[in-house]
Amino acid sequence: PNLYPAANPFFTDPMTLELKPHMDDALKVALAKSVGPSDGVGRALEIGGPTPYLGKLIYDKMATGAIDNVVRPLVDSYEIEAFKQRGGFAESCVEGDGEQCAVYTQPYMLNDVSLGTQHFAHGAELPFEDETYAFVMSSHNLEHYPNPLKALLEWDRILKPGGYMFLNLPDPRYTYDWKRKVSDMSELIKCFHAEAVMDEDRAFDYLVKDRIEGILSISTYNSLMDNKVDEKEAEDMWRSRVGNDRGDDSWIDKFHWHVYDPSLVEELYGCLGYEVKGMDLVAP
Repeated sequence: PNLYPAANPFFTDPMTLELKPHMDDALKVALAKSVGPSDGVGRALEIGGPTPYLGKLIYDKMATGAIDNVVRPLVDSYEIEAFKQRGGFAESCVEGDGEQCAVYTQPYMLNDVSLGTQHFAHGAELPFEDETYAFVMSSHNLEHYPNPLKALLEWDRILKPGGYMFLNLPDPRYTYDWKRKVSDMSELIKCFHAEAVMDEDRAFDYLVKDRIEGILSISTYNSLMDNKVDEKEAEDMWRSRVGNDRGDDSWIDKFHWHVYDPSLVEELYGCLGYEVKGMDLVAP
C-alpha cells in the first residue's frame, strides 16, 4: 500500500530528490529484492533520519513496517525540536530539557505513520546481531563520523549477504565545505588505524582535537545563516560548540569531519568488496 497519500505535504517538499533514470531503476531493483512488498525477504535499517525527501524514492517502496532506525540519544532542546520537525516521534524520550533519552526503543514515525522500530544508539556501535538487515541506508550522516571506515564496517556487519547499502552524501560544492579539499582514502585509513591501535585519549586527539581548528577555519558557516553574519562571526559561533573532553562528545556529530565526492565513495565501497549498482549527482 502507498504509505503516504498524495495530499501529504511531504510530497510537495521542494527538497524531494529526483534521480536520473539509471539510478532510479537501480534503487527500485534493490528495494524490491531486499525489502519490497512482494519480493522482499528482509528488513531495512536507516542510520540517522528520518529523511522526508526520500519518501517517494525509498520509504514508499518498502513493505509496511519494514524499516527500523538508529539515532543517537537526543541531548538538548534544539536537537529534540529539529527531530520532531523531521517527523520523528521524540516526545516519549524526553524527561526534561537537556536530558538524554532514557529509553532505547520506540516506534519509528514519519508523518504519523509507523515505519518500524527506532533504536537509540551510536551509529558506529549498533545493537544488532550480524547479518540482520537486507537494506541499510543513511542520508547526510557519514560525513559526521571522524572515523567513517569504522562506521561503514559496522553497517556492513549487520547487512545480510547479497544485501544493499544506500548512501546519500552532501556535495561539498553546495555546502559550507566548498573551500575544503575532498578527503582521500589514505586519510580515512589513518583515522581507522588511529582508533584501532591508540589508547582512547590519543585517538581522540588525533581524530578530533587536532583536526577541529583546521575544519573551523576553512568552513564557511555563514552560508548556513543566509550570509546574514560575516564569516568570522559564524566561525566563532561554531567554535563555541566545541567540547573539551571525551566525556561529552555529542558536539562531535555537529561537524563534517571528512569531505566526499563520487570517486571517494566508490573507493569506500570497493574496500567493502561491494559492487556499485548506481551512483548519481543530484542538484540541490
